[in-house]
Amino acid sequence: MKNIINKIKEKDNICIFILFFLISLGICLDIFIEANDEIWNFQNVYKMYNGFKIYEQINVIITPFFFWLAEITFHIFGANLFIFRLCHCVLISVLSLYTYKILKKLNVPKSLAIFTISILIFQEFFGLIRGCFNYNILALLFCIIGIYFLIEEKTKNNLIIQAIITILVILTKQNIGIYYLLGNIIYIIFSKNALKT
Repeated sequence: MKNIINKIKEKDNICIFILFFLISLGICLDIFIEANDEIWNFQNVYKMYNGFKIYEQINVIITPFFFWLAEITFHIFGANLFIFRLCHCVLISVLSLYTYKILKKLNVPKSLAIFTISILIFQEFFGLIRGCFNYNILALLFCIIGIYFLIEEKTKNNLIIQAIITILVILTKQNIGIYYLLGNIIYIIFSKNALKT
């Protein structure tokens, strides 16, 4: 019986991912190329792909994880704007999936959880999805995943998970990482159920 329930949950997660991937793909492919953050981030990553050194030959003031990840992606799939936008669609889809999983963990009914995510996505129609593949959304994704594990697991292993996620957030965008670290510290201090042995 547990195997059947787990398979249903897995299909549920796959459906949510595919749904929001298609929504974000439809929006992303309709965005005109303009002088904005997308082009700025793309050209920085493209320079790294061509051998330029971050912080030395490229004017970047953010911690480097996003740029490293994007550069690796370019080496694997090709260095072009289409791949850059596909990465953004995957990012938005995983963000939607983990938001859905958090709502389910909080016992929000499935239909209401999907509706809530849809509202979040569509109210940010000109923001989150149109914001392009960037370090802010990647840092937000790490935070959401961290919150999910904070709810999911109450063991000492969660300290290790939260430490890794905090490092990833700091390496992606330093100020968001500091806020996430402070949030974790406050949670551990004030939550009686933060850890179980």
